[in-house]
Amino acid sequence: SAPGIVEPVQKVAISAEVSASIMELPPRAGARVRAGELIMRLDDRDLKAALQSAEARRAGERYRLEAARSRIVGSQINLENARAIAQRQESLYRAGDVSRQSFADAATRAQDLEAQFLAQKNTIVQLEKSLAAAEAQIEQQREALRRTVVVAAIDGIITQLNAEVGELVVVGTMNNPGTKIMTIADLSK
Repeated sequence: SAPGIVEPVQKVAISAEVSASIMELPPRAGARVRAGELIMRLDDRDLKAALQSAEARRAGERYRLEAARSRIVGSQINLENARAIAQRQESLYRAGDVSRQSFADAATRAQDLEAQFLAQKNTIVQLEKSLAAAEAQIEQQREALRRTVVVAAIDGIITQLNAEVGELVVVGTMNNPGTKIMTIADLSK
């Protein structure tokens, strides 16, 4: 025998990608793990609730968008009708068959309906963007949920374990040793 230091071929530090309490931490220090094996499960209840909230928001935005699209069809029909009435009133005014006020009222009505129609189109654009934001938020929540299940990246031995079941892990940077939950070393060579 001789004194020496065993250096791993590869070493992986495991940190939390989401802040949550540790629910499961099956392996212990010194345990062998295989790539893809569960090494930690975090509490996902808050993230599931956030996902449900985002999905409900998306459903609401879809409903609002469909309602706005339905309303705009009627507004477009009313606008086309008001424009036709304004054109008839203009022809009748030029022929001297209606007063200037009747023509002005018809033209003003068409302008008002056109402004309402344009406002509804803008509302639809805003709702489409809001729906896209809700979709993105859902994808973010799903990704956060996926990150509550941590698997070993490599085959190796757990050389260091810095957390226990029930502890709160916080998203951190790799250069802060306090944020590492465990280290896996590949000592196979």
